[in-house]
Amino acid sequence: MNCLICGAKLTKQDFCLSCGTDVRLYKEIIQTSNQYYNLGLEHAQRRDLTGARTALLQCLNLNKKNIEARNLLGLVYYELGEIVYALREWVISKNFSPKDNLADYYLQRAERSQNILASNIHRYNNALHYLEIGSRDLAMIQLKRIASKQYKNIKAFQLLALLYMQDGMYHKAEQLLKRCYDTDQGDFTTLRYMEALRNRSKLANGSLSAIKRATEMSSDSQVITPVTALREYNSYFVNAMYLSVGFVVGILLLFFVIVPSVKKDQIQKGNIQLEASHKQITNLEIDILKLEADKSLLNVKIEELMDQINQKQQDKDQIENTSKQLLALQEQYRDLLNIFECYLKEDYILAIDTFMKMDASQTDDETFRNIFTFVKQDMNTNMWHRLYATGVLRINQQKFEEAVAYLSKSYQLLPTSVEVVFQLGYAYEMLNNREMMKEYYQKVIDLFPNSTYAQTAKDRLHLFGLD
Repeated sequence: MNCLICGAKLTKQDFCLSCGTDVRLYKEIIQTSNQYYNLGLEHAQRRDLTGARTALLQCLNLNKKNIEARNLLGLVYYELGEIVYALREWVISKNFSPKDNLADYYLQRAERSQNILASNIHRYNNALHYLEIGSRDLAMIQLKRIASKQYKNIKAFQLLALLYMQDGMYHKAEQLLKRCYDTDQGDFTTLRYMEALRNRSKLANGSLSAIKRATEMSSDSQVITPVTALREYNSYFVNAMYLSVGFVVGILLLFFVIVPSVKKDQIQKGNIQLEASHKQITNLEIDILKLEADKSLLNVKIEELMDQINQKQQDKDQIENTSKQLLALQEQYRDLLNIFECYLKEDYILAIDTFMKMDASQTDDETFRNIFTFVKQDMNTNMWHRLYATGVLRINQQKFEEAVAYLSKSYQLLPTSVEVVFQLGYAYEMLNNREMMKEYYQKVIDLFPNSTYAQTAKDRLHLFGLD
């Protein structure tokens, strides 16, 4: 059993060792679902397919991903002749577990027999239609063709048995009901029809015995006796006695003949109504089971759609992230192109400022990294000299402010160059910035005392009285 949150394997503990989720209720639900599966399997082994179907549906209500239960429910439906429901369960099972699933074998077997199965369903529907329009003979022909095939259809057998019973062909009805009972020993309709046949048999046997006994008694009493003369009494007493006897006989007939007959009719009507009520209850139970199955299928489809929506959202987020990365990479390449344009225009200050803003760690593009590394090496090796040469050129052109800008950038890249420091001090001298001039001339004297630039710097400071 795996955790429903992180998928880790659960232990005997009441919580997941991986994510810490409380799994007590989840374990109880899974265990109850497995108990219903075992109960359904037990009913199926006893050929109580109705009981097995009820238990397996309850099992799947608790755990819809119980593949064994769903496959077994498909087999139960297939055995009962409800092919559509069987195919639905196997298709759902295959969607939950595409690999190493027995549902593939069941679907292939059903596909090989799809012509016969479809023909049986079509004939059963035709039979129902014929009964609705009153063509019993045509309906029986369709049902007999279904009964002659090797594939079972419990509803078709039961309907044909009922028609046989209405026509008085009880032996044929009994044979069909035995086939239904051998397939599903828990079907309520089959048991009810068989009980009706047994009751009919007892009633028929009782009537024959009563007729036989009445015949024997009448044959023994056929003795001719002479008629004796009766005396006529015309008195009022005799007439009153006759009236009393007639009244008593009428009362006895009322209580022993008429009343039992009325009660019998009422009982028969009650039995008919009870049978109709049982039939309605059975139909309602079947409708409820179908609705629950349809609900389960809809829930599965809803979850599949939600998974698809989540997957599409993830794909959308991934596309957006990739788009952002591509835009960032495009911006990086644009900066590289700007640097190369600055190289061509000899605008080295803008080139180095643009390069300082770039960050190669934000992308994994190998081509960009190679170009960035090449530019970085060039910056570290040659850029200070380009800036220095341009700064000296600007001094010669008496563009001292631009010279300061170029030489300052060169000094940032290579502060150990005495030429750069001295020329920067000289540029500030030409701008009459005595403070900055003294700072850089003093750096030449302090950092490079043995150079020729040190003595020149001392002279320049002495000239302005800053030594």
